[in-house]
Amino acid sequence: MIERNLEDFFKNKKILILGFGKEGESTFRFLRKLMPELHLGIADRRSSTIDDFKNKFGSDEKVSFFVDERYLESLQEYDLVIKSPGISYKVLPKATKLPVITSQTELFIKLFRDRIVGVTGSKGKSTTSSLIYHILQQAKQDVVFVGNIGVPPFERVEKINPGSWIVYELSSHQLEHIKVSPHISVLLNVFQEHLDHYNSYVDYQNAKFNIARFQHPDDYCIFNAGNKLILELVEKNKLSSKLYAFGEKPYGEKYCFLSGSNFVFYDGETLKNIDSKLKLTGRHNLYNTMSAVIACRITGVDAKTIIDGISSFTGLPHRLEYIGRYGGVDYYNDSIATIPEAAIEAINSVPTLATVILGGHDRGVEYSELANCLISSELENVILTGKAGSRILNIIKTLSVKSQVSIYFVESFDEAVKKSIKLTPTGKACLLAPAAASYDAFRNFEERGERFREIVKGNE
Repeated sequence: MIERNLEDFFKNKKILILGFGKEGESTFRFLRKLMPELHLGIADRRSSTIDDFKNKFGSDEKVSFFVDERYLESLQEYDLVIKSPGISYKVLPKATKLPVITSQTELFIKLFRDRIVGVTGSKGKSTTSSLIYHILQQAKQDVVFVGNIGVPPFERVEKINPGSWIVYELSSHQLEHIKVSPHISVLLNVFQEHLDHYNSYVDYQNAKFNIARFQHPDDYCIFNAGNKLILELVEKNKLSSKLYAFGEKPYGEKYCFLSGSNFVFYDGETLKNIDSKLKLTGRHNLYNTMSAVIACRITGVDAKTIIDGISSFTGLPHRLEYIGRYGGVDYYNDSIATIPEAAIEAINSVPTLATVILGGHDRGVEYSELANCLISSELENVILTGKAGSRILNIIKTLSVKSQVSIYFVESFDEAVKKSIKLTPTGKACLLAPAAASYDAFRNFEERGERFREIVKGNE
């Protein structure tokens, strides 16, 4: 039935795949398997795309390629464009008539929306979606995990049964311009991020909110009532779905709030001493866990199974990950902390913290709050690198607050890590929490985190 619906949708359309990275390749494999005779266009700015395609898929006479600077000139030749998340709408030509533009995300949610638990947020979405997936597995549910975690959704279509739950980690890029929302949506937080991809911060906020914007009355929106922007979006947009708030205090008719380390629900149920069961560091992870608990309760998981799932979940790499003790120093890797709010949370979460490494690719986010946090903290050393580190340093220089913190700027990431090893006293901790993207020196935050681990362990 699913394949027939898709065949009918694609029938008699000229289809272009825009962007040929991981998701674009996935789209090609799916379409070629579904409709072997379909002629497809592939547009990508990299000139190497044609050779990469031939190395992976061989020759295919039913494919037309559009590459280099002119890769967007072909759009108006097609009826339907399936866009990859990394392609910004800002680069599309300002033509009077563009073809229909969709994505794997939109097509997939249209097909399976009633079984999808979608999770988004500037920070915490990978941890939260992974925890939901883990708890549903513990509950012996038939569950599939897709999305921004690294699995394009078309890759898992064959594993989905009528009773399957689908946990879908959703980035703002995947949510941008979709016109359909999941059955259960989780909206964790909204902070300044990816501003280079959008025309404005408001556009970024609106992209995030698409996870709930098109829900139905029998759907569920789980949202952070303590995040000012999310609360404003929820109150302004008058959602049709059932609202479940989480935060520091009750909000609305259905909620879960944090009382000490207990989760207290609107119906009187209390899950006690969660922080003693949770293996994740930081208060922010209590909020991530709270949202995951609400989602799992909605799917019908009992309290004991939820607690067992929380207790057995060990977290993900590069997310306040404890690397170990080397030379008497505890090292923590939070390479995923690519915005200042996440870095501040990490700094406040690591015990006996003496040294923090910050900086990297500068995307123009606001660093004033972070700069104030650094110089008013009990840190001993702040090591900065990259253009973002340079801007943080310049902000610190403008502040008149007296500080005992030693501030250092170095040219390279490797040099920053080696300096942190040298400066951090025995018995204290060192943290990588860049508050910046990694693209100035690495392909992604994972590669940066692995390099941090490699240098630290190699120094033993």
